[in-house]
Amino acid sequence: MLKENKANKYILYAIGEILLVVVGILLALQINQWNQNRINRNLEVKYSENLLADLLKDQQSLESALQRLNTSASNAESLISQLNKSIPFSDSLLLAMLRTQINIYPFYPSKTTINEIYNNSNLNLFRDESIRTDISKHYDRVSYRLDNLKAVEPLTLERIGEIFPTGNSISNEYYSYIAQNVYEIDIKPKDPEYHLSNSPVFNASINQPTQDLVYGGLLARRVLLNYTERYLQDLLKSTQNLIDKLKKYNEGL
Repeated sequence: MLKENKANKYILYAIGEILLVVVGILLALQINQWNQNRINRNLEVKYSENLLADLLKDQQSLESALQRLNTSASNAESLISQLNKSIPFSDSLLLAMLRTQINIYPFYPSKTTINEIYNNSNLNLFRDESIRTDISKHYDRVSYRLDNLKAVEPLTLERIGEIFPTGNSISNEYYSYIAQNVYEIDIKPKDPEYHLSNSPVFNASINQPTQDLVYGGLLARRVLLNYTERYLQDLLKSTQNLIDKLKKYNEGL
């Protein structure tokens, strides 16, 4: 009987020890989970605030780029209009307006935060599925639009930049580009036989073939400016939408 009681006590003691170990493990796991949740929430707040700051910078950069682009587009329209009418204007005004045509209006998005999120696979730290989708779609759009603009940039640098001839020959490739991409989309000069030789400013220093290419370059530039403006406007709209959503999201964190 005594042996049986001792055995029961040992069994109960062993069970108690096991229960204590199990409870200890569960408590440790719970504490670890609590700590991890706290870390995740802190990261969520950090990422959301930093992402918003990056987007606000992007918004400012896009607005600035669009403002400069609009100035360039306006000057291109004025130049084309003046040349179509064969109305001469001063060398200084002409050169000032032409200089705006060789500028590139790049947009370099602030991607420090989104790159950190993607590199660490932390997009899921945003608990709201809709905000995760919005973030992903926005930066996919940014990448897509910038890839398209990068395809245009070499044309701008190598061909449209030749609006400012420096005595070097204009390549046949440039002329072919204008012929294929400008005159096919119905933005021909009012008079198909018009030549820049009617402009005293150009006639004084630029030979006839180059004069025609300068005019074609302005037309091509207008196409590229319109193309760039559409893409930047699209990115600005997407950026503003995500800014508004993140501001509301941050209020609930």
